[in-house]
Amino acid sequence: MSSTRRASGSSPRRPRGLPPEEIERRAEDPSRYDTFFVPPVARWSHPRNELHGDVREGLNKVLGALEQDNVALDGVLDHIDFNRKVGQSRIPDRRLCELILHCSTYRLRNDDFEFPDLLGACAGYRPQGKESEKR
Repeated sequence: MSSTRRASGSSPRRPRGLPPEEIERRAEDPSRYDTFFVPPVARWSHPRNELHGDVREGLNKVLGALEQDNVALDGVLDHIDFNRKVGQSRIPDRRLCELILHCSTYRLRNDDFEFPDLLGACAGYRPQGKESEKR
């Protein structure tokens, strides 16, 4: 048996570099990103795991946080209001929860799409036809 072998159950040596606290601090610093910074309230796990009541207002807060932490999004998302009535009704929380859960089954990264501006495409999407009005 080699003398350099670790004892069973011991943890591997931590590689030299930044301490975990510094890594976390840098990861949470919006100024370190060349693209969009996604604040904790807007990360997918929050709407998926935390928004069960008043989902519409929760989604409005998600978009507000994205816009607040990203100058490039200033004025882009503020027109989206999940509380807005379309016709005589709003999208029910139940339907929004179903949509969030449905989207959670797919990997939604830029590399998975034909074009990288998925956010722009979604923000400009408007359902057409009577079938979309019933939902």
